[in-house]
Amino acid sequence: MRTVSLILSTILACSLACAAMAKDIPPPKTLHAGFDLSSSNPLVESKPYAMQAGEYVRKEITKLVPGDRLHMNMFGSLELENSLKSFNAQVTRRVKAEAIGNSAKRLIASLADGSFETQNETNILFYLEFTDFNCDAGDRIIVVTDGIEFSSDINDPKALLEKGTGLPEPDAGYLEGCSVVFYGLGKTDKGSLPLSYVKNLNKAWKAYFKVAGADFKAIVNVN
Repeated sequence: MRTVSLILSTILACSLACAAMAKDIPPPKTLHAGFDLSSSNPLVESKPYAMQAGEYVRKEITKLVPGDRLHMNMFGSLELENSLKSFNAQVTRRVKAEAIGNSAKRLIASLADGSFETQNETNILFYLEFTDFNCDAGDRIIVVTDGIEFSSDINDPKALLEKGTGLPEPDAGYLEGCSVVFYGLGKTDKGSLPLSYVKNLNKAWKAYFKVAGADFKAIVNVN
């Protein structure tokens, strides 16, 4: 009986210890990377720019740990088949983050090869609102885009550039806990936008994400 009691006590102690350890282990996170395939984004025609964007995403992927996931989407016109086409991977003990990052970089670089149809709309809002983010787990979101929303969601695209207004107000807090990076804000197929336009774009998206509850950063000085 003493032996049985000792075994049961040991099992109970181990169970309690494992439960305590489980509470300390953060839940798996997902790195989401969205790629704007609209014709105004140099990503779809400039190989050097696509490689540069791919290198940035690759470095972020290497920060993932076993259990974390990568979820990549391409978006543009809602009517076209490539809209929200996705690619997924998970980091494991055997599948290293570095290997996933290298594969993702090659895929991103290939976007400038004409493999995907250039799209005539920019539906950033659709991507943000209809992708399954787990902000409670602290998911990170990278969007490679010029930041110029050109869709039915805004009435006056010029106001976005000239005044920093025109984005609809999002549902309050729907991205709370997530962090968002716009890579290439203000960088178009014709070069960088005037500084005043870039500032207005940044202003508009900052206001949007403040209401949405996400931490937001724009990377604008992209050559």
